[in-house]
This record gives sequence, structure tokens and C-alpha cells, in this order.
Amino acid sequence: MLGAPVLSRWFDMVKEHEIYIDEDEINDEALENMWSFSPRKDEEEGLTSEAVAQFVQAVIEDFREALSEPPPVPMLFYCWHDFQVRTLCFSLVSPSHGRLPFGCTVAETDDLMLIAARVVMLDWLHPAYFRPADDDEPEALEEKPFFLPVFVTRLP
Repeated sequence: MLGAPVLSRWFDMVKEHEIYIDEDEINDEALENMWSFSPRKDEEEGLTSEAVAQFVQAVIEDFREALSEPPPVPMLFYCWHDFQVRTLCFSLVSPSHGRLPFGCTVAETDDLMLIAARVVMLDWLHPAYFRPADDDEPEALEEKPFFLPVFVTRLP
């Protein structure tokens, strides 16, 4: 078990998936390989940043093994927190594309715990997530540039 029953169930779903490769169409490749997860309220037991990072690492190792079969196929695994829809997402694309398929500025990181902590602590288990907005809180005076943190690792 991966620290939480829901994580084990998600891992079982992912490991049955075949990896799609299309070096000509990055969006097709990214969409075919994309997974997104968000627990229901009754699935939060055992969810921690560490458990989510362990789940993602198990997925990476499973993909690495599949891509290592002769001939080895290079791919980029990337993982991010989509705050707008409260999901942990990951996908694979060929490195030959030379980029990740995002329309925003990406801040690549090799720190998987950064992504895991964001999705668990700032979203799924955050105690104030469903709290009504406090009218006394000051609004931001200036808009800050947006950077999407994305964990990236090369496979196999």
C-alpha cells in the first residue's frame, strides 16, 4: 500500500496504461499520457505530502521500467498541481519536442515534494479551503507574474 488506500487504487489504474508516443504532435502525446487525480472527501485518510510523493515516485519507476524495454525510449515525465480544478496531474512527452505543453510560464523543478506539498497542504487538506472569503482581508494591490511549478524528470 502506498500510505493511503486511494493512492494504491490510483497506482493500480496507472500501471495498466500503455504509454503513447508521438514525436510529431506534442499535444496529442501529452493528452494521451495525462492523468489527473483528486480525492473525494471520504478518501482523504492517510493522505500526506510524503505519501503523494511516494505514489508519484512509484509511477515514475513503473514508467521507467516500461520505457527501458529494448529499445529504450526517452520521455520526459512531468507533474504539477492544477489548483483551478484541485488535481494532481502528470504526463509524458518526447524530449524531441524541446518543451513542455503549457501555455503559461513554467518553473521546472526536480523537487517532487514541492508539488506534493502544494497539492496536499495548500489544497486537498487545507482547513480553510471551503471557508467563505473574509471581507476584511486586503486585496492584492498588484498582480504578480504567474509561474507554474512543474516537476520534471527524464526517463528511462
